[in-house]
Amino acid sequence: MNGFKLRRPAVSLPLKWALAAAVLMILLLYVPAPYLVAEPGPAQEAATLVHVAEEAGQRDSGFLVTTVYMAGKSNYWMVLQSLWRDDLESYPRDEILKGGTIDEYAQRMHVLMDNSQSSAVEAAYRQAGISYAIGTKEIVITDPGDGTGFAPGDRITGLNGTSLSDIGQLLELLKAADEDSRQSALRVAVERRGISAQVEVPKSGVHRTEKLDEQDLPGLLGVGGLTVMKAVMPEDPAFRVEIEAGEVAGPSAGLAFALEIYDRLTGGKLAEGRKIAATGTISPDGTVGAIGGAALKVIAAERAGAQMFLVPKGNYKEAARQAEAIGTRMMIIPVGTLAEALVGLDANGL
Repeated sequence: MNGFKLRRPAVSLPLKWALAAAVLMILLLYVPAPYLVAEPGPAQEAATLVHVAEEAGQRDSGFLVTTVYMAGKSNYWMVLQSLWRDDLESYPRDEILKGGTIDEYAQRMHVLMDNSQSSAVEAAYRQAGISYAIGTKEIVITDPGDGTGFAPGDRITGLNGTSLSDIGQLLELLKAADEDSRQSALRVAVERRGISAQVEVPKSGVHRTEKLDEQDLPGLLGVGGLTVMKAVMPEDPAFRVEIEAGEVAGPSAGLAFALEIYDRLTGGKLAEGRKIAATGTISPDGTVGAIGGAALKVIAAERAGAQMFLVPKGNYKEAARQAEAIGTRMMIIPVGTLAEALVGLDANGL
C-alpha cells in the first residue's frame, strides 16, 4: 500500500433522507406482503340473483347480500393501513390460501357458494312447508390433496368409463371396482373449467367388507375433501327455485338467499318497504352459522343504506362493535336460525 485512499463523495443529509424515503416507499408499495387484505364489497339485491318459477306475490323491497372483496396481491402499505382503518382487514396469506393459489381459493369459494344455494332452497322449503325431494347435482373436488392429479373445482362426471348421474351410482361403481382384483387403479373422468380430463387414482382396497357411504369418498379417491352438490326438487314445479350468484362466492350469502326465497314463496311482504341486509351460512334445517369478515360487511350494509342487518349470533359482538365505531343507526340483529330471523323481522318493524 502506498498510502493512497479513495475518498467517498460527501452526501448531504437531505439527500440521505430522500434516498431512505424512496427505499421505504418501494418496500411499502411494491414488495408483496405475506398477507391478504380484505375490504367491504358491494351489497347486491338478492332479488336480482334469485328466480322462482311462479311467485306467490309481489315483493315490495329486496334483501341485500353483503360481500367482502379480497385483494389477490397486497403490499405492506395496505397491511399497515388495516391497523387503523375500519374498512380494511388483513389475514396471513397461508391461513386463507392453505398453501394454494388465489385461483384455487376462488374455486373453493364458488363450490361453497353452490352448496350454500341448495341449503338455502331446502331451508326455505322447510320453513314454508313445501314438499321436495333431494337428488345429486354434482360431485365436486374441494381439496385435491398433494400429487393426486385433481384440481380444486373438478366435477366428477364418470368412473372407469361409466357416466355418473348421482352419488349412489358412484358408490356402487366404487364398491364394484374395489372388489375387482383385476383393477389396480380407478379412472376418474372430470370436468375442469369446461374441459374434460381424466385422472388415474390408485385403488385403496380398504373397504372390501364394508358398506360404502358418502363419508368414504375422499379416502377412496385419495383427495383431501369433496362436496356432493344437492339438487333440491319441489314436488310442485311452480315452486322451483334457481339462483344465479354471478361473482358472489363463499357460503355466507346463505341466510340472505333463504330469506329471499321464503319471502317470494309466501307473498313477498317480509321487507315491508325496508332495506334489510343479511349474512350467515345456512344449513338445510335452517341453522345459521358464523362467517368471516362480519365487521367489513357492516360497512357494506351501511353504505348500501340498509336499516337492519341480520347477523349470526356468533358474529354479533364483532358486528355491534363495528356499528358503534362507524356511528351507524342501522339495527344489528343476532339470529341463530331462519325461524329466528323471521321473528326478528316481525319484532323490529321500522
